[in-house]
This record gives sequence, C-alpha cells and structure tokens, in this order.
Amino acid sequence: MFRFGKSFCAALLALSFAIAGFAADDGGITWTDSTRDVYVDGRLDRQAQVFRADDATALLADALPEVLVWEADTLHTLAKVRLEVSAERTKATSPKPETATDGEVVDAGDGHVLLRWQGHTVLVAPHRGLAGEVTPDEIWSTVPVWQARKDAYQPDAEAVAALRAADRDLDVTIAFGTWCGDSKRYVPELLKSLELAANPHLHVNLVAIERGFEKPLDWAQEHRLTNVPTILVSAGGEEIGRMVETPSSSDFMEADLAAIVSGRSFVPVARWPRERDVAHGVYDYVDDAGRVVGTETWEIFETANEATFVHTVIERDGKRTEVFHRRDRDGVSNLAEVTRSSAGEQTRTRLWIDDGRIQSMTRGNVTGIVEQTSELPEHWDLLLPGAVGAVPGDRDAEVFRLFGAGEPASGRLAELEITSSGHEDVEVLGGTRPAERVERRVDGETSTWWLDRELGIPLAGQSEDGIRVVLREVNASSTETIPRDSESP
Repeated sequence: MFRFGKSFCAALLALSFAIAGFAADDGGITWTDSTRDVYVDGRLDRQAQVFRADDATALLADALPEVLVWEADTLHTLAKVRLEVSAERTKATSPKPETATDGEVVDAGDGHVLLRWQGHTVLVAPHRGLAGEVTPDEIWSTVPVWQARKDAYQPDAEAVAALRAADRDLDVTIAFGTWCGDSKRYVPELLKSLELAANPHLHVNLVAIERGFEKPLDWAQEHRLTNVPTILVSAGGEEIGRMVETPSSSDFMEADLAAIVSGRSFVPVARWPRERDVAHGVYDYVDDAGRVVGTETWEIFETANEATFVHTVIERDGKRTEVFHRRDRDGVSNLAEVTRSSAGEQTRTRLWIDDGRIQSMTRGNVTGIVEQTSELPEHWDLLLPGAVGAVPGDRDAEVFRLFGAGEPASGRLAELEITSSGHEDVEVLGGTRPAERVERRVDGETSTWWLDRELGIPLAGQSEDGIRVVLREVNASSTETIPRDSESP
C-alpha cells in the first residue's frame, strides 16, 4: 500500500543512462566493461575487451588494428588512441564514431554476434565462466580486468588491520562467477584485502560458479548458494558467517569479512544503499492460546533516486523468510526478492518488472533453478509474505503471488478481493487507535486486517491459518513519513 515515485519506465531509462553513460554532452561516449568471450579468426583472445554503452558495443583487441564499434547491423571503426581506458579497465571514453565502415554485423542468436571486417572474422559470445575450484592466476588469465581492478584498489585500512589480527584458523570460501558483475566488482577488492593482510590463519578457497549455476551444481546445492558472490566463513567445519552479493553492514566487503573473523556482532542490513530511514517496527505472531509463535521485523527506507524499499524478516516455526520490495516514486513495484530458509534448505526468488511483464528466477538447494515470465494485466500489484504489504494499494488489481519454497514455479497471478467493513478501535501499542477493518480474499483464502490510515500499515491482522498478527512497536520520524494509500476510504 506504499505508492510513490515516477513511472518505472522513466526510472529504468534513468538507470540505464547512469549505468551505460552513453552520449555525454560533448558528443563523446562513456563505455562500461562487459565480460564476453571473443574469438578472433578462430582463436579465443582473453585479452580482448568488450565495452557497452546503450545499444552500442566496442571491441578492443590486440589482433585488430582498430577498435570495432557496432550498433545494430552497422559497423564503425575507431583509432585505438581515441579509446581512453581507465586504470582498472572497467570504464573507457571515446568520441562518437561518425561514419560507418565496410564490414558485416550478424546477430547469430543467443547473445552471439559475428563480425567480418578486412579479412578478419570475430565472434563475440556470452561468457559462461569458470567452474569449480580455481586459483587466482586462473581468474586473472580468464578475466584480466579483474586483476586490473585488484591492482588499482585501495582497501579499507581498518578492515585490513582486523583481518591481519585474526588469531584463529578460519576457512574463507569465496564463491563467485567470472560472468557476474557483482563478482567483478567485489571479489578482486576482497582478494586484494586478504593479500595485504597476509594472515596465515585465513585459508582462502576460490570456487567459480558457471553461469546458470549448473556447475558445480552439487557444491552450490550443498552450500545453499542462491547468488554470487557468496563468501562463507567457517571454523572447524562449521559456518560462522556469510556475505551475499554486496556489502551489508558497511561500504566495503572486507569490512564485513573483518567483522565476521573478529567475532564482532554482524547484523546485515539491506544490500541496497539507503538515503533515508523512514520507519521500522516489529509484529508478533500469536496463536489461539496467546503464545507468540513468530515475529516479523520490518523497516522502510528510501534510496537516492526516491525509490522506497520495504524490508521484512519473518521468523516462525523454525523458518525464516526475508523480503525486499522496491517501489518507485509513483508507487509502482519494480523489484522484489524473497529468501526462505529452514533446516539447511534455502530458496531465493528474485522478481523484475518491466514493460508489462514480470520475470522471476528462483534458485535453491531443493528447487534448483526455475525461471518464469508472466504477462501483467493493466492493474496489478505484488502480494508478498509479511504484514506490512498485506493489503496492496490498488484494491481493484490482480496480484502476483509467490508460491511457497519448494514449489515448481515462482508464482502466478491471482484474483484479489478486498471488502471494507468500516472502522473499529484496536488495542495496540499500549493504547487504542482507530483502524479500517478489511477482509482480503485471494485464491479462496480469507484474512482480516485492521489498517491505520495515518501510519499506512496494518495495526493487526488475522491470517488465513488463524494466527493473529499484532503490531508490537513502530518508530518513525513523523506520522507523515510513512506513506498512506490515497485510495483508502
């Protein structure tokens, strides 16, 4: 029921420009490294580098006398001296090529592009990545950009000192993909930090995960791998901490690792950078006997582009469900992630919404890998686990509802029916507050919720299985900071 922001299309356009950096004011181009396998005249050239900017692609290779630049089926060339590559080799700038050159660009399908130019044949293919246990030298030779990033990086000095001071034997396993953007950013930085710490007590193991998580599949399932990079820290064979994808408690991956190996309290927060904390609180889940059988800890925060995240963690019956749900400034959902964990099993579903479609990928050590695409109706919303978003803002919408962990698919569209039965006083937060009583029916299941118009969240609820949900505490900078659903009566 949180609704802010610009349309998703506008936000996506701004994001693509921020990432690609195409068309600077002076007519130049800012390029971003894009990991690909490049075959020049039939030979794999690991030193060749591909850059992207909007719909344009540039190829720099020692075996070619000029930089090849193509957009759709038009090929250009650029003198190598005109392409200025950054020290860490992840960015480059150049003037915009003005005229096309003789040559051929063929879309060979499945991400493969075939170029023919001045007697040369070049195949640019997706990089599937290394698989299995590897050495640093194997990484550097496969993706040389990673070594350039490592050499150029200056780690956080305090974190390096903490890593150097660790005085017990620990296994640090870094699972990553040479095809993965987050791995490219963080793994070289982390390896540089460990290299400078030079601590013989920290035993580093590198495990490469192939694109698609198909190899090494058994290892990924055994270690409950859902995303890369994942850094596992173990003592005597027992896991004592892990980091997933991006830094959680700080700006530096090495700082997170230092917190774990030093035995300090390590409480991960949202992986997405936050601009402003809006509100946070706790719900209790109560059974018929009045016993608290679970809790839901939640927070709402804004990012720099005024997107809003709801982050909630539900712990009940030995199971843990963590949800991230992002809406833009207009309140339109554009990203969600649900991770379910219990008894050594873990499943993560990530949803992307774009151009009238919702795409999802589920990875888990029980489900394997499941991908799904669904067409969205004109009026739709997400229905995710947790009380904070129990009643979507658009009450006339269909909802995309996730199935439970272990299901063969991620979710599906369902009819939503919400009926209001007026206002009641609810005892909550040490007092009484007026709330709107609504019944929510989805897939034949009915739940009841009491919504606080001022706070914009449920004060209480009665779930489909009879468990009561009660708001135990809430903290906000002001009552105006928690967005209210303008469509509520």
